[in-house]
Amino acid sequence: MSAYNRNNSPCLKWLRCQMKKKLMKSRILLIAGLSLLTLAAAWKFALAPHWTQRLPPGWSWQANYIGISTYPDPLTGEFPPEDNTATYQRSIRIVSEIERPRVVKVKDAYIIRDIASGKVTWEYNLNVEVNPATGEYLVPEAQGQYIVFPRQVEKKTYVFRSNYLKGIPLEYQDEEDIEGITTYLFTYLGRGEYTESYSGTEQYPGIPVKVAQEIKCADDQLVFRVWVEPLTGEILKMMESCLSGDYIYDIASGQKITAVLRWAGTTGGDDVLIRANQIRAERARLQWFEVYLPAITALIGIILLVGEGVKRSSVRSRYMKRFFISITTRTLAGQAIGFIFAAVIGLTVLYFGIRAQVYDTIRTSGLAAVEMLEDVLKQDPDLMKTGSMSHRESLDLAIDEFTANFSSISRMSVVNSHLYVVADSELQTGVVTDQTALIETMQNPVEDSVPFLFTRFDQRYMRLSQVIHGQYNTARDSEVIGAMSIDLSLSEAEMRINAIFI
Repeated sequence: MSAYNRNNSPCLKWLRCQMKKKLMKSRILLIAGLSLLTLAAAWKFALAPHWTQRLPPGWSWQANYIGISTYPDPLTGEFPPEDNTATYQRSIRIVSEIERPRVVKVKDAYIIRDIASGKVTWEYNLNVEVNPATGEYLVPEAQGQYIVFPRQVEKKTYVFRSNYLKGIPLEYQDEEDIEGITTYLFTYLGRGEYTESYSGTEQYPGIPVKVAQEIKCADDQLVFRVWVEPLTGEILKMMESCLSGDYIYDIASGQKITAVLRWAGTTGGDDVLIRANQIRAERARLQWFEVYLPAITALIGIILLVGEGVKRSSVRSRYMKRFFISITTRTLAGQAIGFIFAAVIGLTVLYFGIRAQVYDTIRTSGLAAVEMLEDVLKQDPDLMKTGSMSHRESLDLAIDEFTANFSSISRMSVVNSHLYVVADSELQTGVVTDQTALIETMQNPVEDSVPFLFTRFDQRYMRLSQVIHGQYNTARDSEVIGAMSIDLSLSEAEMRINAIFI
């Protein structure tokens, strides 16, 4: 056979065609690998900063906590020895994003209510423009001041300007672990002047102040502390107070004129748990956008380049053998991948289905315990009184019996109509409850409350809250005499579920 015929035989033509296809495939994989590396770089340095802005689209922040709000006696003009308990609600939300990414407009709202009546005792609202990327104010007189902490918080002093606060220097103090989250503590102690915050709203009449006067915290004793998660910049816990009292001052002489308000508030209880869950979710989102997704994209690109993109040629005999083997291998590999994919999807659906059923079973048992305890309280309403030692001991014994009979119960709490703790397996009686969910339940009674899932010390819990009905009270115009909550442990059930799948 001539050389021409050998070079143009059907077998060689077929082999050259297959090798050209292989070369083209290698080029496609090479291009794909380089494209993925480019995408990873673009994602990290161009897309991620846009998607991880400090105030992303739809962002909002809210804190609900308990404190005191005590006005002076109208006859003496002095603060009474005992303080009035109040609920505090802080919120910041975006109200306009038309000019994003340069600026967003936010509403900064603060409201204090009497804990028993629910009436507004103080309110102050602001609408301001801030930089969505950093959380800084954009007005010239407040440049360099923050309405929220930025991402990647540093251990330094930040000038904080939020609601009634007019640019106070918050100094870094220490690292503290709260609910399993590492936080930076920033503090301020000093002058607090906030005359405008007493100007009044539709719900709050305000305090009139003359031109030559101002309202400030007496003796420069304004205290403000925040615990901030450093990656997200989100506040986990906050404490603020002016226990020396706000007074109207004469600016020229610096003399006190009239007492205005003694106040203090600290986030705790449910609010810290809620904020901790939100911060964990935000941390995970930021890490995926900033680290994991670009890293995975880059890794896949490198694998394509190293594994396939650089392979351009092979020995003819080895290629023939590998080609026929590869058909079988690819078929089996495709079947295996399909089987694994279907198995993962099926097991995932099965896992969450079983977990939902287990959660529902635990919730049902918890509701049964709540109903049994409610029946006990209905039969003996005197158990809701905080002054009687015998009644308190009886209710404590009833709660101990419930926790003993229901192994999943980790905490039970009962409060009366004034939100004072009547019985609690963790908290002392006679104090205002630390569970904002109970306050919300009392102020907005519903028959079927939504379970609250939270993590505490790496353990999962479900909290159920429910009002307690009793004899109709004409003064309150309600038959609700109190509320109760029950914490159910989910960790043991989750361990049993995981043992089945792992």
